Amino acid sequence: MLGVPSKILLIFYVVDIISSFNINFGTKRELPSYVAVSEIIEEFYIRNALDLDIITCSNDVEGTNSIVEFILRNIQESISYRIEDCKNLKDLTKRRFVLIIMDHLNTDLMIEELTPDRFDYSGFYLIYYIDNQSDNDILHYLFKKLSDLFIYNVNVICNDSSGIQLRTFFFFNERSCNSTYPLVINKFEKNRWTSKDFFPRKMRNLFGCPLKVATFIYEPAVIMQGSYDDSNYTLVGSEVEILKEIANVLNFSIQYSFDPSPGAWGSLKPNGTAAGAYLKIINKEVDLMIGTLSKTETKSYFISFSSIITFDSVLVVIPPGAPFSAFEKLIRPFDKSIWICLMIILSLGFFIVIAVAPKSRSLMRRIIIGKEMKMPTMNIIVALVGGSQHILPKRSTPRMLLMSFLLFCLVIRTLYTASLFKFLQSDNNKPTLSSIKEVIDKEFVVYVYPTFYDHYKGMKILKR
Repeated sequence: MLGVPSKILLIFYVVDIISSFNINFGTKRELPSYVAVSEIIEEFYIRNALDLDIITCSNDVEGTNSIVEFILRNIQESISYRIEDCKNLKDLTKRRFVLIIMDHLNTDLMIEELTPDRFDYSGFYLIYYIDNQSDNDILHYLFKKLSDLFIYNVNVICNDSSGIQLRTFFFFNERSCNSTYPLVINKFEKNRWTSKDFFPRKMRNLFGCPLKVATFIYEPAVIMQGSYDDSNYTLVGSEVEILKEIANVLNFSIQYSFDPSPGAWGSLKPNGTAAGAYLKIINKEVDLMIGTLSKTETKSYFISFSSIITFDSVLVVIPPGAPFSAFEKLIRPFDKSIWICLMIILSLGFFIVIAVAPKSRSLMRRIIIGKEMKMPTMNIIVALVGGSQHILPKRSTPRMLLMSFLLFCLVIRTLYTASLFKFLQSDNNKPTLSSIKEVIDKEFVVYVYPTFYDHYKGMKILKR
């Protein structure tokens, strides 16, 4: 009776271990959608990016950790990466190559975190819905929100009854000029994507769609010819011609929102308050704005600038050098290092004389100074300024020392007189600054009008 229960207990114990092992093994199996995400990272991100930002925004912690672990195991240090939670994004740098792992319930939360100071809207975004909730209604809502932010390079990996697909939207197409309808651009079949073109170019052909352009009179960029009151006018100018050429290349039409009144360009303040043409951009009444717009740090937070096409030189006005004072004129002929050497030599001479002179009968005084010299300290000063020595030592050693010192003083006086004469013949003002780099290195105070401060705020000359 005792042997049977022990065997039964042993059998149940082994079965329990095996069943637990199978469960753990099942949670770590490689899902096809994981492989699909990993292949896009290997084929596109690793080849085109230096770093990858992986952002998680899901309530399914276990599922999120599973796919992140699988991705990191596959990339094997092929690219540097950063993993962040959407609720704790750090404003370090703009993220350009982004993988977003989220569930559909956190779509609005993720979109709210896509601020222009954190993300490059012209970047490449891959979204994976971990809960597989990616029907057309959800994707249409997502794409509409992203298009409002001017984020177009975005793909979503969908896993439904149709299989694993890569979907995106083409804002400009043959049928519509503002479409956010989800379209399939790639399929994952036989454990691989059918195409390697994961992010197709969407802005090469705008299919004749109209773009609204806010502008104003700002010569020579925008010039009005004709009468505005009679609506009989045309716009010309350097930026108008550039815009026309771009329209020909990208195949879009131009609709101007033109205001000829003075100051029609308006303003854009750091708190987002806008007026004039800037207000039209902020309210998305127009698509573009031209008219020699200056790119500033404040404006770049609210609007997206094109590549810079014109440059203005910065003129730094530097006052003339201040005149030298009387004392500066005396010490100017010699450099600081020469004056230091002279002070050391004279100090050493005075120290020896002061140390030896009081001992009138010592052998050291007779060898260095001579017993005939009654005031050796004054003799040094007289020799230095070029005076004559009325009493000379009789011993040969002090005579040689005195002669050497007199020759030394003669050379120094001659050099000083020549340098002083040359200096007095030149401009008696301190040298001015010669370059912007010198202004920055020496940390001079730079004054600028308040109206121009935003234009130069990002320059190194003001970053102190």
